[in-house]
Amino acid sequence: MIIEFTDFDRPRRLASFTHSSMMETTGALTFEPRAHATLMRWSWDVRPRGPLRLIPAAVGLIGRRQEQRIWGNLKRLLES
Repeated sequence: MIIEFTDFDRPRRLASFTHSSMMETTGALTFEPRAHATLMRWSWDVRPRGPLRLIPAAVGLIGRRQEQRIWGNLKRLLES
């Protein structure tokens, strides 16, 4: 997998392009100050390649679940 960071606007945005044999992903993390916290959002455009291009809906569903778990775990770790 190759990850290229395409935009960095500290402390607001980090964008990237990821290329692997199974998919290409373009997206960004954005950060907004909120009172005594930070709101983080992510948005990804995933383009399956190879055999995965035959099941894009499943790729999207699995990807969303993984992202929610990853960022949820990070949130819990940072807040503990």
